[in-house]
Amino acid sequence: MGVHLIHSWRLLLLCCRRYRFQATLHRAGRRNKQRQVAEALQNMDAEELSDLMGDTQLPAWATMPDFERTKWMNRMIRQIYPHLARMVSTWANENVDTLLKENAPGWVRSIRMTHFSMGSSAPQVTGVKVRPAGTA
Repeated sequence: MGVHLIHSWRLLLLCCRRYRFQATLHRAGRRNKQRQVAEALQNMDAEELSDLMGDTQLPAWATMPDFERTKWMNRMIRQIYPHLARMVSTWANENVDTLLKENAPGWVRSIRMTHFSMGSSAPQVTGVKVRPAGTA
């Protein structure tokens, strides 16, 4: 009885290891395909992307070459945003009540802000166009 139980456990462990190995291979294959697709998309120009996407609205940086991609900027904004939102919310909660009272019209007896939040999602920049100084 004990020998059969040991062999059963070994068989179960071997099956688990095989499943885990196959799952790892599957994930690696999927990542490789995604990488190949991303590289192919990066090498396309605006006309090829437009043909591929059909009627889908493409961002300005994809259709106009003078727009810059902003992936790096969005990454930075996502990292800074929680700290910035907390700082601005603290400032607003401390100072806006005073500003509201000072600038309220005479017919308003009382005005007060109870809560201020910038939300939890960082804004996202989709493209930046740089122009030389002095041009509109």
